[in-house]
Amino acid sequence: MLFGALLTLLVTVIGGVVVWKFTKEPPKPDPFPYVVYQVDSPASFKSKSTNVMFNTVRIGNLGEKTATDVVLSIEFPENTKISDFAISNSSGAAARENQKVLASKDNEKIIRIQSLMPSETVTVSILSSDYKKEELKVAARHSSGLAEEGSLSNRISISPEGGAKAKEAAISALILGLILPIMLYRLKVMTGGFRSRNNSAFVMMHQGLIDDAQKVLESELNLKGGTSFELANLGLCKALSGDFESANKFYAAAELYSNTMHIKALVAFNRAISDFESDDKDGAKKHFEIAIKIYKRRIKKYVSYSLYAQAMISSLGGYDEFIPES
Repeated sequence: MLFGALLTLLVTVIGGVVVWKFTKEPPKPDPFPYVVYQVDSPASFKSKSTNVMFNTVRIGNLGEKTATDVVLSIEFPENTKISDFAISNSSGAAARENQKVLASKDNEKIIRIQSLMPSETVTVSILSSDYKKEELKVAARHSSGLAEEGSLSNRISISPEGGAKAKEAAISALILGLILPIMLYRLKVMTGGFRSRNNSAFVMMHQGLIDDAQKVLESELNLKGGTSFELANLGLCKALSGDFESANKFYAAAELYSNTMHIKALVAFNRAISDFESDDKDGAKKHFEIAIKIYKRRIKKYVSYSLYAQAMISSLGGYDEFIPES
């Protein structure tokens, strides 16, 4: 009888241990920084008088712990001329003092970021002369180790909370990173035939004649170099054809060449339509709100010409005042 009681106790203890082992929550790993940098394919703009490349490199923290003393090095092939560059942070102007450009060679930019918070992304936009893109050298490190090259759009799940933060970092990199570049320099504004060509292409595009509009805009860029108006409208042509990656590059280039309120409103308007066409209604509403805040009267006129904008505001709701009268 005593033996049976001991056996019962032993089985109970073993069973309890087994149940505990297979039902206990795994220990949560200590938070750590996970720094990733992404090098976008450069966009090339060529004309008879200019031959430049627009480069974008982003670095973000997809981990759960702040990364400190982050250093990003971007080295172009020798003899590459860097015309200008801009740095933007997903945290906005509040993070401006957190970034410093270090002394380097003429064909290189080195940026030190004192601290990179979880989900935070820094975008470096550089305008350079033409070069072989395979010769570009990019590297980064932080106080805890080396940064990895990868895609900031990947959903990297370090923990349930970390996965959500990685998602936020990816969205910041894709959206905020391309809409915040500061003006580097302006192209001379063309007059006369240039404006009428751009306006004609604008109307054709918004009435569904995408290929025809794109031919007009590309012809103007190849012959005269164009301005931010053609770049912004060509970006929307790309988006309406399904090439959203190229569209974002043209929008960034349009803002790069001009920081006027008119261009900012046009780019935001075009981004809103791009977002809507890619089923991102939140992004569409965000960018449409930016556009009407900057230049409401002009945007109202744009909507009256655009079948795509009218479909967008009808779907989003709350913008009845922008719907043209029958």
